Amino acid sequence: QLPQTPAFVEEAFGVHLEAADVHGLPLNRDRHGKHFWGGWGSFFTVCLESASLIQDAGIVGREVGMIEACFSVPEQIEGVKSVHPLLQVPVGMLPAQRMDLYDRKARNQTRRAREAPLTTTVATGSIPAAWYELYRATRERLHSQSREWSYFELLAKHFGPSLHTVLATDANEIVGSTVYIQEGTYLHLLENVSRPSHWPMRVNNLVYDEMIRSALQSGV
Repeated sequence: QLPQTPAFVEEAFGVHLEAADVHGLPLNRDRHGKHFWGGWGSFFTVCLESASLIQDAGIVGREVGMIEACFSVPEQIEGVKSVHPLLQVPVGMLPAQRMDLYDRKARNQTRRAREAPLTTTVATGSIPAAWYELYRATRERLHSQSREWSYFELLAKHFGPSLHTVLATDANEIVGSTVYIQEGTYLHLLENVSRPSHWPMRVNNLVYDEMIRSALQSGV
């Protein structure tokens, strides 16, 4: 995880990094004293059931002074599903070569998206306030709970110039966006939102492609 992550997670979620490396994993504690293994976005809360996992958890528990707790476990221990990379990019790839990363369907859709009468920009260091309305509309369409605006303000506070927002606009209206964190050769996608009215223009392909193009241009 990035150096900024523990402070952000503690302020945004009330989860404190207890130890950076316990058996190769970060160990976290929430405001209620419950302990978790895992990083940002993967705080698994299920209790262990198998005897071997309980034994492993007991070893860690004794090392950090825990008596009763639920634990999370990584893929290496119990086959828990982990997040896989969106793309693996060869070292030194140029922005003009990015189409080689896509399959045939994605290439065709991206070319159509680039021909659409939409404008793309990348905001750095903060998320425009006008973006939040589209975010909430997207969450409602997906029947998912929206985060408060304060969460995105905390992202800007802690990640600053590493926080980027791709905006696709149509007559100054935001119709699609990706929000991501980039530091060095690492990129982590946070949000993808769009208006269904602009799906025929392949707006999602457009904002993903612009994110990848911009990242390659800056050295990912």
